[in-house]
Amino acid sequence: MDRYTTSSCCVALMAALALAAPTPVGAQGQTDGGNSASVKIGPLALTPAVSLTTGLDTNVLNQEADLAQQDVTARLTPEVDAWLRIGRLRLHTRNQLANVYYKKFVQQRSLNVLSEAELDVDLNRFVPFVSAGFISTRDRVSSEIDGRPPSQERRVTLGHRFRLSSKTFLEVAHQRTAITFGDSADFRGVDLQQSLNSQRIRTSAALRITATPVTTASVQVDLEREEFEFSPFRDARTVRVVPVVEFSPFALVSGRAAVGFRSFTPNDPTVPPFEGLVAAVDLGYTMRGATRLSVRADRDVTYSYDPRQPYYLLNGYQVGLAQRLTDTLDATASYRQQRLNYRSVAASTQQDIATSITVGLSQIVNRHTRFGVVLEHARRASAVVTSQYEGIRVNTSIDYRF
Repeated sequence: MDRYTTSSCCVALMAALALAAPTPVGAQGQTDGGNSASVKIGPLALTPAVSLTTGLDTNVLNQEADLAQQDVTARLTPEVDAWLRIGRLRLHTRNQLANVYYKKFVQQRSLNVLSEAELDVDLNRFVPFVSAGFISTRDRVSSEIDGRPPSQERRVTLGHRFRLSSKTFLEVAHQRTAITFGDSADFRGVDLQQSLNSQRIRTSAALRITATPVTTASVQVDLEREEFEFSPFRDARTVRVVPVVEFSPFALVSGRAAVGFRSFTPNDPTVPPFEGLVAAVDLGYTMRGATRLSVRADRDVTYSYDPRQPYYLLNGYQVGLAQRLTDTLDATASYRQQRLNYRSVAASTQQDIATSITVGLSQIVNRHTRFGVVLEHARRASAVVTSQYEGIRVNTSIDYRF
């Protein structure tokens, strides 16, 4: 029995509780309490949904031009969120099952599972909580790995929320996350089990203040330790201090902006450390109810599969525009760029630049159904030939929310 047995049991218990009840979609989070759920049965609130996406991918494996191969793809995803409140106990679960199909690339087919649950006890000024998550997937796991290796993630969190005043909260939490790759998981000749199997142990504290009815400000401090099962030279410690501002979906500007400082110190002195700015920004601005501008930005350390380059600094941004054409028809466009700046045991200046341009149309069919068409052109430039690719993806989708 391994050291994650307890974590696995918690996940299984939470998943069982979730599946025992009628299920939902369109996650609103524990703070919503299921108020916007489409189905309510006594103390149980549910939001089920299902989506179907079909299309053509001209470069399934993101390979250089001479090796690019295309295929027809499809993804069927039922999803459900559930909220249950009995006395002071509150349970929120989210479950998703994605059936991924490729016509020619049979080895790329998969059944991806996501299950999350959080249980808390509202004791007025003191709210203890436990949450668990499980992901089993064959989707791409990072901006760098172009294959779809089998992987699993197990996550367990224990914490407490303290209500210091009507507008001030303190939250402390301890989290363990285990990431494992399957026996067949390899990329460019590197065994991903040997390279990336790891556990992350994080202790965090956050002070949150409700500044206005639509704005919340907070400061979060994380102490983190990464331990790699087969590649201990990657082990590292992190200290992260991040101020965060969150805006309600009903505000003129909505979303979340987190910009702060991270000190990343590998245990192996031959691996270069990192100290500097990190960010995770996702903001939107709506004008006259018909035009929405969105901005995303990310900057952080990400582990690489390549043992010669243990990690890279990911700098990315995305700008988007959504324009309402009629009461039921929207047009969308976006541009995204990501820069992967590798940090090597030896001196290295490798930098990969990935870009994506997307345009689409979205039609509201009725209050339950939405239909969409999306065209995407993606490419990556790199000094390493095998990291270069270019491709076009065309997808149609239909989403149904009960």
